[in-house]
Order: sequence, then C-alpha cells, then structure tokens
Amino acid sequence: MGDTIKNLDNLFRLSPLPVAAVKDGFISYSNPAAETMFSKTLTGIKAEEVFPRWPYEIGSLVSANVLDNHCIIAVSQFGSHTVLTITRAAHSESLSAIPAGTLSGMANSITALRMAADKLVDSCPPGEKQDMYISVLYHNYYKLLRTAEHLSAISGLKNGSYAFEPNVIELGCFLADMVSSVRYLTENSGVSIKYDAPTELITVRGDIKLLEQMVLALVANSLAHTPEGGTIELKLSRQRDSAAIAITDNGSGMAPDVLAQAFRISSGSDRLPNENSGLGLPLASVIAEKHKGTVIIESRPGEGTCVRVLLRSCDAPLTFHSPTGGYGSQIPTRALTELSSVLPREQYTREKLK
Repeated sequence: MGDTIKNLDNLFRLSPLPVAAVKDGFISYSNPAAETMFSKTLTGIKAEEVFPRWPYEIGSLVSANVLDNHCIIAVSQFGSHTVLTITRAAHSESLSAIPAGTLSGMANSITALRMAADKLVDSCPPGEKQDMYISVLYHNYYKLLRTAEHLSAISGLKNGSYAFEPNVIELGCFLADMVSSVRYLTENSGVSIKYDAPTELITVRGDIKLLEQMVLALVANSLAHTPEGGTIELKLSRQRDSAAIAITDNGSGMAPDVLAQAFRISSGSDRLPNENSGLGLPLASVIAEKHKGTVIIESRPGEGTCVRVLLRSCDAPLTFHSPTGGYGSQIPTRALTELSSVLPREQYTREKLK
C-alpha cells in the first residue's frame, strides 16, 4: 500500500460516510463505509463504471445514481487523487410522506386565492390602490403555486404517485422558446439572458413538464443571485452519450459550506418549506434522478455558479419539440409560476395577465 493510500485510509477508515478515491481513471481506494453501502469492493474498478458522467471537477457537488443508489457526491482532492465523499440522497424522503390531503388542501386554498383575485378584476374599476391589491394577490398566488407544485413533484416522484410521461423531446427548440419567454419577463431586471444553441439536433426521452419545471427553477435560482449588469447563459451540448444543459451565471456564487447543502431542503423539521426555502436544486436533483440523469454544481464565492444537467440522449423519432405550457404566448403560465420568486409585483398586474 503506497503512502498516499495509507494516508487516505488513516483519514477515512473510521468515517461513517462512504469515501472513494480515484487516480488515472480507476478507483484507487474505498473505505469500509463505501463497501458496506455498495455491497462490494470498489478498488480497481474504472471510475466511469461506477460514477455516471465521470470525470467530475474538483470542488463540485454531484447528484447521480451510483450503483442503483441516488447519491450526493462532494468532490475534493488529496494529492494526485480525486476524493469522492458520498451520501445517500435522503434530502427529500420526508417529503414523500406528505399526506395527499395536505397537498390537496394547499391546492384548494391556492385556487381560492386565484378565484378571489379574478373576481376583483371583474368587479373593481381600475384604480391605483385596487390595482396594487390585485397585483399583490396574483403575485402571491403564483409564489404559493410554485411552492405547491415543487412539493407535489418531489413528493410524487419519490413515492411513485406522479404520472411520469416520457416522450422524445428535441432540446434545442425547447430551450430556445423558454429563453425567449424568460427574456420577455425579465427585460427590466438588468440581467442579460443568453442561449448558446447547438449546431445539431439533440434529443432526449423525458417528461416535458418536469424538464420545463426543472430548467425554469434553475434559471430562477440564477436570477435570484445575479445582480443587475450580470449575465446568465444557457448552453446545450452533446457530451458523449448525454445531452448537457448548462446554466451559468456570474452572480454571488456559493461558499463551500453552502454548496455542500445545495441539494438539501432548507426548512425547519416541524414545518413545510415556503417559497424562500430553496426547493429548486432539490427538485432538479429528484427530476434528474427520475430521468436517470446527473446534476453537477460548480460554484465559487463572488465568481458565480454553473449547474449542469446531463440526460441520456436518444435518436428516436420526435414526439414533442417544444413545451406544452404555451410558450408561443407572451405570458406562459409555467414561466410566471417558476419565476415568481424573482419577478417584481408589477409583472402581475391585471393588464399583463389578460
């Protein structure tokens, strides 16, 4: 056993977290916790046979399916070895146990809020105060709807109740239409939204509503942390057998301790998350898992964040090529919902929602 491997063993033998190290493309070390978790010795196996979409960047956080386990992997370096600290992705398990009646009750209350706002629009003449109250109602309706839909998607995907409907999707048009709508809604934000389109058709087999929800949630996260004058870029590319959707911003970035918790749902143990609880990244993690995909986050404080979603590409005939949520219209409901936490109240006036 070399000195570096001995040092790794001294550091991680007693660790309760599974740890593996990789050098020259092969797993050079795995601690007892890793071998217990995966029920096998990993040492000597090619890293790409265990860790999807290998290699990973040092300092990144990865959500991936590892040997039939949905895992969160923190990537660091020890000498010439890449060290992977692995945890089973239990961040959303508690949400899978939310009673259906609870989510149904939330949905009923949210629907009642929308009906009240619509009634006011029909019965109240235009006026400064009336219009302000109506926009407050609509804005909060979309914020609550966003939280409820995130909770329903995470819960349904974890407990198997979500009606998963995969079809073949051409991602180029899908993202182009989405970026166009985001630009329209955020034109006064001072943040530039760019799209780097591929020169080839890239298709995946997936649930179009879930992928739409996931990408918009990630864009909303970037918007929340990118100041005026900043840039958010979406890029679609092919990486070996995968379609890669990258969302990169030059915003505030995340400190290492914050990055380490990025896929966890930030709420107290005695309450459900609200619209400020950071459901976007956990949602992306669960949606990618359902599609057998991988999410990789790279972030540096003060420099920005890049989130890459890798989905297995396919060459089957197209079924869908654009979202089902009405991206041909000026005000797509899905975008209004997913961006509600970052859009100003003035975007939800009676005139704009006609």
